[in-house]
Amino acid sequence: MEAAHNYLVRSRQIVSELLSTLKPEQAGDIGHNLKRLYAYAFNRIVEANLYKDPEMVEEVIRIMTTLREGWANIKSAPVKVDPGSVEQKRVNLTT
Repeated sequence: MEAAHNYLVRSRQIVSELLSTLKPEQAGDIGHNLKRLYAYAFNRIVEANLYKDPEMVEEVIRIMTTLREGWANIKSAPVKVDPGSVEQKRVNLTT
């Protein structure tokens, strides 16, 4: 029980860090949705620790695994840039 408590406290700290570093106002709808998911996960971790409910823990694991897979897919996806949308800047290296 003590080990489970310690792991849940650590998990809560990690999700709290995700929440505190998120800037939803800069990320639009995705940022606000992530904030809601992180807050939900945080609350479920607290409840899981309070009630010693492994099903709540499994729910949070599913949520965070899905998010992790989504981030991994974004990271591995090729980035397409419209050349017309990129502002080109010239740098004068002779001065």
